Amino acid sequence: MTSTTKGTKAKEDKRLYDGKQVVRVVTQYKKVDLYNIGVEMNDRKGTGNYDIERREFNYEYVSLTQNNLYQEVKANLKKRKIEYLDRPNTNLLNGVTFTSGPEFFQSLGMKFKDSGRTYHTGDKKGQAVMIPDIKSKEDIPNAVTYFFDSCMEFLKDYVDEENILLAQIYYDEDTPHLQAYFIPVVNKVKRKCFVKDKNGNVVKEETKNKKGINTITPKLLSDDKGKIVYEEVDFLNYDQFWKDRGGKISSAPNLQIKCMYETLYYCGLRRGEARGLQWKDVNWSDKRLSVTKQAVTHGSENSTYYELTKPKTQKSNRILPIAEILFRDLKQLYEEQKQFTEFNEEWFIFGNFIPITFYQMRHKNVEIARDANIKKIRLHDFRHSCASLLINNNANIAVVSQFLGHASIEETLDTYTHLFKDKLYDAVNTINKLTYPAPSI
Repeated sequence: MTSTTKGTKAKEDKRLYDGKQVVRVVTQYKKVDLYNIGVEMNDRKGTGNYDIERREFNYEYVSLTQNNLYQEVKANLKKRKIEYLDRPNTNLLNGVTFTSGPEFFQSLGMKFKDSGRTYHTGDKKGQAVMIPDIKSKEDIPNAVTYFFDSCMEFLKDYVDEENILLAQIYYDEDTPHLQAYFIPVVNKVKRKCFVKDKNGNVVKEETKNKKGINTITPKLLSDDKGKIVYEEVDFLNYDQFWKDRGGKISSAPNLQIKCMYETLYYCGLRRGEARGLQWKDVNWSDKRLSVTKQAVTHGSENSTYYELTKPKTQKSNRILPIAEILFRDLKQLYEEQKQFTEFNEEWFIFGNFIPITFYQMRHKNVEIARDANIKKIRLHDFRHSCASLLINNNANIAVVSQFLGHASIEETLDTYTHLFKDKLYDAVNTINKLTYPAPSI
C-alpha cells in the first residue's frame, strides 16, 4: 500500500504549524479493498475510536448512490464510458484525508474534552487524549466548517468534481477530518483502434513476432494510406493521473516496504508474523520486537479481510533483539506514520489500520527484483536467508532455533541439515589443530 503525507508549516499563521495539518493520499485501492472502505465509512467499524453520540454530526458532501463503494465505481465508469482494465490488481480508487491536530481546531473555537485515555508514545507521551466536545450543531464553529468547505473546494478543483464518489466530514473520531475517495481518470488518452466484426468483437489475425514465431494478435485498424488509426478515450490510470499533476509514481521501495523486507531477513519472521506486527510490539528502549501473533487471511491472497491468531507454534512466541540497521529504519518509519492524525499504537507496522495483503507483499517483491535486474526469491526465502546468516556466523543451534521460533531444535536441524554438514568439517578441523602434532623443525 502507497501514501503521501504533507505537514503544512505556514510562517504567517502559527496555528497551521501547531495544528500539524495533514493531507494524506492513498493511491492503490483495488477491487478487494473497496468493501472494507465501505464498512469503515458507513458502518463506522474499524480500528478508530468511534463515538456514537457524535456520529449524528458527521456531514456528507458526496454520498453513495449504490449499495457499496465497488458498485459505485463500476456504475460511474460505465455511465461516463470510461475505459479501464478490469483486473484484480487494477488501482480503481484513490483516497484523501484532510485534517489537523486538536490545537488547530481549538484555535478555530472548537471545544475539546479529556477522553480518559493518554498518549503512550510521541511528543505527547503521558498527556491526555483530547476529543471534540460536541453536543449540538452549534458546537461546531463556522470557522471549522469553512476549513473543511475550503478543503472540499480544493479537492473538486484538483481531481475534478465528477471523479469524487464519496466525501464526508467525521466528527465522531478523536480528531475531526474530511475523508474522500475518487477515481483517477485521465482525460483524452490516445489509443490504437482495432478492426471489429458486425457484432463489435475485435478481429484477430495471425502474424509473426520479432522471433519469427507465428502468433495471434488483434488486427489494427488502418486508414486509406495504411496509417494506424487512433482514437481519444477517457481512461482510468492512477499512474498517469498523478504524473499529469506533477507527481511521480515510482516502483522503488518506499521506507515501509524496505523495513518489511529487512524485518523478514534480519528477524527471520514468517510472512504472517510480519503482517501481524503492530507498533505496540516494538520496545524502543530495549530495542526488542515481540512476536506474539500472526495475521491470517482466508480466501484470496489479495483479500484485506484478516484475523489475528496465535503464531504457528508455542515457541513462535518470542522476543527478538532488533539489528541496528533495522532499528534505525523502523524508528524513521514510526516518526513518519505518527504524523497521521488517525495513527495509534494498534496500527500495523506494514500497513496502517489493516495489515498489508499477501498479494501486495509478493507483488512488490517481484516488482523490486525485476527493476533491480536481480533474481527473485520467495518471501519465505528471506527467513531461510536469516537462518543461513546465523549458522554461517557460528550461531549456536539452540539460538538459531529460538530465533526462528521453531517448535524444537530437531526441526531446525532437519530444515538446515545441509548447512550444518559444513560445520561438522569445521569441527574436525578444530580437533586436528588441537591434537595433530606440529611438524618438527
